[in-house]
Amino acid sequence: MPVFQLIYRSRANRYFTDDDLIELLKQCRSNNAEQNITGLLL
Repeated sequence: MPVFQLIYRSRANRYFTDDDLIELLKQCRSNNAEQNITGLLL
């Protein structure tokens, strides 16, 4: 299996609260599982 590297940079256009980030994480985990996505952007 080939390995790919991707570099991405962006700026937030608003501040996220802890609750916002927790909700985003829940939604991302659900969407990723449905799409068989196992990667991660940091």
